[in-house]
Amino acid sequence: EQADLAPWRDVIAEALGPNAGLLVPLLPELGRMLGPLPWLPDTQSREAGPRLHLALHSLLAALAHAAQPLTLCFDDI
Repeated sequence: EQADLAPWRDVIAEALGPNAGLLVPLLPELGRMLGPLPWLPDTQSREAGPRLHLALHSLLAALAHAAQPLTLCFDDI
């Protein structure tokens, strides 16, 4: 399973860059996939919202493209 994730790990890590740690509280599996992430400064500041938005956008852009569409299913919202 880890070998199957290796190409995705690289794509996601590159797309998220230093903002990867912002998504780990929302997506714990992402933390397990990417491994240890650098410490983030205070995420309660005014810039936390835009950084989180950028991180989510970057993640979706890395996973979805014309050759490989992405389907999202939201459950119990």
